[in-house]
Amino acid sequence: MKYRIEMTETAINDLDTIYLKVVELSNYSDIASNLIKRLGLRMKMLEKFAEIGERLSECFSNKNFHHDYRKLLESHYLIIYHVEFEKRIVYIDRIFHERTDYIQRLL
Repeated sequence: MKYRIEMTETAINDLDTIYLKVVELSNYSDIASNLIKRLGLRMKMLEKFAEIGERLSECFSNKNFHHDYRKLLESHYLIIYHVEFEKRIVYIDRIFHERTDYIQRLL
């Protein structure tokens, strides 16, 4: 049974920011577009495999998160999401570059 994917407004803004930053650094919109496509394909995997991501609570047991966040890595970017199993919905909460102090932003 499939899960529905929903992106938060913040995650959508993250994608916009990533796209613009990659265009700025590379001067090629094709590179940025391909990255956004790869991120989208990785998120689409969650429709069938919602539990594929590593739980942040297992990595950072001393932190109190608002949700039972999970993370997926794609091209140096972390897709942060949580699942509402009863509703069969995966919420994409944020997308961060792997070097970002994302834990502090999630608390």
